[in-house]
Amino acid sequence: VQTTLDASALPSTYGSYSAKAEDPRSKYGHKKRRTLPELIALGFRLVPWDGVEARPIVDAHGRIIAVLAGQPRDPKYSEAVSAAFRSMLLARQEWRFPASMSQHRRGPFPAINVGLSYSKGQRIPLQLNGGEHAVLIRQLLGDPNITRLAVYASAAFALWAPKVYHYYKEHDDALHQKFPHLGRNFAKSVFSSATFNFG
Repeated sequence: VQTTLDASALPSTYGSYSAKAEDPRSKYGHKKRRTLPELIALGFRLVPWDGVEARPIVDAHGRIIAVLAGQPRDPKYSEAVSAAFRSMLLARQEWRFPASMSQHRRGPFPAINVGLSYSKGQRIPLQLNGGEHAVLIRQLLGDPNITRLAVYASAAFALWAPKVYHYYKEHDDALHQKFPHLGRNFAKSVFSSATFNFG
């Protein structure tokens, strides 16, 4: 999918680690939900997609800036997606989530971070334990359907951004050699952390 966007001109935070919000008030669930006609009026275009075939999105200079990664042409994968959805839906219904867990940048719903954390003055990386939701986290991380989705995401990352993937892998392997007690969310995934969104 070709765009006219110049990715190098996008606003970013110091160090270009993440995108910068155009309006600071748009954080933590205060973003305006827009309709399709409103988005089209803002210059967006609707791109038909079957949800299966992978489609890269490229900027004005031909750089891949995002990928619609699709999914394997395997009915078992579609079954895994449906089963993972049911597991998340059941967790949302059966577990109690305080209102404070719905105040974050992802949207107005509970979300739980899992995996490794290394921020806010930490001297060494730590394993997020899930607190009162530790049992739920173990259940979700052990769910073979969720694992299949995570492994596919990691494989798609390796295919579409191989240099960045190898950078992640090299540093993730070194991290686990230095701190062997730190677990991995998914054995075949290069990502050190993930978030379960219950929205």
